[in-house]
Amino acid sequence: MIRDPKQQVEMVGVPEEHLSGHAFHLYHLTSPDQTVSFEFQHNVCGRSIYAEGTVDAVLFLAKKAQPIKGGISNACSYCLRLL
Repeated sequence: MIRDPKQQVEMVGVPEEHLSGHAFHLYHLTSPDQTVSFEFQHNVCGRSIYAEGTVDAVLFLAKKAQPIKGGISNACSYCLRLL
């Protein structure tokens, strides 16, 4: 992870106006025999997208919500079934 703002701008390409809220990630996958590699990245500028995504998730789960038989102890396994 690069936490230095100057490096984030110069090396990663984060716009200065989004230094206080961004998520730039690069994923690199390589086959066990090193003959194939795959890279992808996502760059998120700003914080509002996280809030919007959280609202979308809550609305999705609200539509799926049902009473949980057995109480809160079964909540985790219930949530996994939703995914």
